[in-house]
Amino acid sequence: MPVTYQSSIGSNLTISSGAPEAEGAFEMVDQTYGTAAAMGQVAGDPGGATGVSATADAAAFGTNTLAQVSGSIAVSDGTSATTTQVELDALAAAQSADDFVLTSTYIDVSYYGGGSYLSITQEATHMQVGNGTTTSTSSSSVTLVVLDLNGGSGTISPADLDEPSPDGYLQPAAPDACQDPGYGDDADGISLDGNVAFFDVTASAFGNNTMADVVIDAFALEDAMSTVTVVLDVAAY
Repeated sequence: MPVTYQSSIGSNLTISSGAPEAEGAFEMVDQTYGTAAAMGQVAGDPGGATGVSATADAAAFGTNTLAQVSGSIAVSDGTSATTTQVELDALAAAQSADDFVLTSTYIDVSYYGGGSYLSITQEATHMQVGNGTTTSTSSSSVTLVVLDLNGGSGTISPADLDEPSPDGYLQPAAPDACQDPGYGDDADGISLDGNVAFFDVTASAFGNNTMADVVIDAFALEDAMSTVTVVLDVAAY
């Protein structure tokens, strides 16, 4: 049976001044932050395959937008242990003058294999309205490390850490609250110009029989949107 230890923390802050219907300036800042960490063990079949699949998505809609996915996944099949590492980040930002903006990010990771694991998931949103400009940012990040001294074929997914099942399958869920994506307290410092879709990812597999696969879709439309979707798969047999 898997043994899981989990903790999470989150916060929400909303500040507003003025009134939307008044002649004076209206300003509003809303941001949420959350992080969840879990560690435990997953039983697997000795000699079974070990691998990890990950999907990361960033989408931004507005006049000026940025969608970005970066990070790496790797599996290494050694003589005495198999190690798996995942480090992925997704960021979306949008800025418009008195116009519609929307941002979202999503990361899902699934591990198949046995071993001891540590998983950390973070998410954040930030919205600011003021000085005739609306700015929105969203971010997600997932870190997963697994050490398997025996080899196996259980399953971990850092997107859903709620209930371990009897067969060793875990689906860790992302926290409800979110983290500031790193622009600091002053969202006026964000300056976007144009529409950009950016990606920087690596998939690595080391061993006698391995597989690595990468699928990327990036799209930007002038004065409208930016999106990036990345699908990564690595395995050692």
